[in-house]
Amino acid sequence: MKKIFTILLISSFLTSLSQNNSGIVSYEETTSFNIDMKKLEEQGLAGLANNFPTSNSTKKQLIFTKEVTLYSNKKIDKKDNDSETQIMFMTSDSDNKTYINLQNKEVIEQRDFMGKGFLINGSLEKLNWKITGETKIILNYPCIKALLNDSNKTIEAWFTVEIPLSIGPENYGQLPGMILELTSKETRKTIKAIDFKYTEVNIDSIKIPSEGKKVTKEEYNKIVDKKIKEMQQEYGGSNSGGSGGTIIIQQQ
Repeated sequence: MKKIFTILLISSFLTSLSQNNSGIVSYEETTSFNIDMKKLEEQGLAGLANNFPTSNSTKKQLIFTKEVTLYSNKKIDKKDNDSETQIMFMTSDSDNKTYINLQNKEVIEQRDFMGKGFLINGSLEKLNWKITGETKIILNYPCIKALLNDSNKTIEAWFTVEIPLSIGPENYGQLPGMILELTSKETRKTIKAIDFKYTEVNIDSIKIPSEGKKVTKEEYNKIVDKKIKEMQQEYGGSNSGGSGGTIIIQQQ
């Protein structure tokens, strides 16, 4: 009887351990916009400024196992038509996916930009986080603030050691716990967890992104920057910083 009880305890522990290595996190990603009033005045659209949205939100999902993660996007309506003006949001809410193989540190990103698909292969970049003493609660989990600063970006992350997985949204992670909130000052984007659950995930159900033209990260960034500048010159767009939150205002 004692042997049977011991076997049941071991089986229960292994089941729990397996479940704690896989699950799903739901995030809400919000990009805020910086409206250029001077540019609107030049276009004769200053009177419409109050009707412009100050942010754009979409839902995201991170599916994870101990071997791989897949961060995927859900499409939302990007257009709000007016009889005289068309507002187009150039944000990262298309059919975008970030796949990470945690074992070999491979990253595959599928990006949809202006109706064109791109496939970016690379290695997981080492992130040099600075952990601060600030804390707050997210989804009833105590979280600690960490900062990432380099020549290109400033990232603020909130992670919890109560979920001891070094993963997070997009290609961010490498902290002593899961990232439940992430903010980029350059793109005015905040990604915040709205639901988390451990659940069994079949690794075969996580499909590796494969659609789009193969490019390097540097090539993709150049394509995005060039197109945004072209549209701003043509339509007088208002940029909120980087490619993460750009509004193109087109008069009809």
